[in-house]
Amino acid sequence: MKRANLDEILAFMSAVDAGSFVAGGRAIGLTRSAAGKALARLESRLGGACSIARRDS
Repeated sequence: MKRANLDEILAFMSAVDAGSFVAGGRAIGLTRSAAGKALARLESRLGGACSIARRDS
């Protein structure tokens, strides 16, 4: 497994906090395309899909 870079991890963490990949990318100043590419690279490095499950509070 290759090591993920911090930008990819930040994009994923922001997506989790915001509840979607698009909103997470926007929160850290990424376009929809850039956020998607960062998350795709992270998934490639990890060898699996990154998903966000919303929890009802």
